[in-house]
Amino acid sequence: MGETLEGRFLEEYRSENPGRGLLFEPVEHEVNHAPDGAFRKNAYVEQAKVSQEVPVTDEAGPKFVMISTFRRRTADGFMLAAFVIDERECDSPAEMKSIRNEALTEIQRRRIVGEFETRRAKAGELPSTLPRWAEYKRQLEAADQESS
Repeated sequence: MGETLEGRFLEEYRSENPGRGLLFEPVEHEVNHAPDGAFRKNAYVEQAKVSQEVPVTDEAGPKFVMISTFRRRTADGFMLAAFVIDERECDSPAEMKSIRNEALTEIQRRRIVGEFETRRAKAGELPSTLPRWAEYKRQLEAADQESS
């Protein structure tokens, strides 16, 4: 048996008290369906299955390739992606860790508010268009020169 709301079942209550506003308006058919009539969600799920995380194999066996993105907090509170460290561009996982530690030390020294997100690369994922740590560091240093 279902729970009651003001002495009525949920279906009855909802029919007497419909929601209002954009959240409750019906959604156009094209929003959830592709031109061929298929559900967009199903296409997204199938694509996600194809682009799963990519293991790389070396002499130690399979491992996953990592990507770290640093997001800094803007003055209005937004998190803005600032730079990326991509293990695929490093000679080893240890080099990526070293670059990340150097970046973290410098970010803390400069009191830049933000966070790293580290995740596994997807199969066939293109390199990020964000600057790499070395380039971002040069931008910070150039900004220091301009302000002094």
